[in-house]
Amino acid sequence: MPSLLDDETHGSAKAPSSPRPLGSARRLALVTVLVVLGLVLLVKTAIAKGWTTPDVRGRVMVVYARRGLSDDSWAGMMSEFHAALGALAYAEQHGAAGVRFHFDSSIYVDASRGPNWWAYFFEPETIWLGGHEQGPSALPEVHLNDWLARYGRMGGFGHIVYGAQSHLYPMTFGLDRATLHRLISSHFQVRDAVQAKVQAFKDAHFGAGDFVLGLHYRGLDTVVHWPFYRIDYEAFIREAEHAIRHRCRFCDVDARRGFKVFVATDEIQALDAVRARFGESIVVAFASPRASAHSHVPLHKDASIANYDKGESVLIDSLLLAATDYVVKGRSSVSEASLAFNPLLPYSFFVTKDLIYRDSMPSTDQWLGPDAVI
Repeated sequence: MPSLLDDETHGSAKAPSSPRPLGSARRLALVTVLVVLGLVLLVKTAIAKGWTTPDVRGRVMVVYARRGLSDDSWAGMMSEFHAALGALAYAEQHGAAGVRFHFDSSIYVDASRGPNWWAYFFEPETIWLGGHEQGPSALPEVHLNDWLARYGRMGGFGHIVYGAQSHLYPMTFGLDRATLHRLISSHFQVRDAVQAKVQAFKDAHFGAGDFVLGLHYRGLDTVVHWPFYRIDYEAFIREAEHAIRHRCRFCDVDARRGFKVFVATDEIQALDAVRARFGESIVVAFASPRASAHSHVPLHKDASIANYDKGESVLIDSLLLAATDYVVKGRSSVSEASLAFNPLLPYSFFVTKDLIYRDSMPSTDQWLGPDAVI
């Protein structure tokens, strides 16, 4: 009768091999990690060296809306606006004949208005550069809609505008505000129908002799972008009072005299807080969509809001902020666009809840500025 030892010996083809699958799994995991890291390094090198950058000289760049891998991962409208400005700068630098924006984000497209939401709000749809113009024969086009490309579905031109530290924009930047304003005024304009609504609101609510403080508070999805936490309404209100006191000689903050506060926000409670501090007669806001601060769905992804209304309202808020005398803001493309529409507009920027950069007054820390690294 075989002993237990005999069993183990006779089963030696299996027993000694029992630890091997674990070792093989570890080796496979290590190889997989190294391959992935190698591919990431290769892609980053390719992007850095321009291997994936198309030749656009003498061609029309067709720029598409950016998106991630899921159906609801489209970029926001004013983020795309900055990417468009970056694309125009790139086109000028690289000798493109023109740029056509084909922004087909499903969160903004209104089928009754066509497949390209850029054309709902801006004109022209195709921007010609360097004396080029569409003639009898079509110019060659470069369609920037590949997935694995520096400039395509997953990568845009925004970094040209924002610079190396995009989370600190506009304190640090790739293109200054004067350049951005030139790109706008030279190449495209907001459609008349939108401008008419902006002008009507200004005529009704911005008094000729009033100092108008613009306050932009982005709250609903602030935890997923810089600074990755909410800043209290009270901090923005205190900064608004500080700006009014220091920028308006004839204003009386305590008596609520000589000024108006225009509020652009995605949160109902933010508007309520500002009205509670300054009063209903002082605080004005466009009839833009807003949601409860407890909502976890950002407005541009809210299916209950009509796609066109999402785009028009955020553009109008940005243009109205641009028409104020001073802006208090956090990190958001909406208020950043207002600084491009009006390159002389002074502002306070909440870098963090404790650090405020002021471009025309002393900041909370003297080292804050275009050379700061955070």
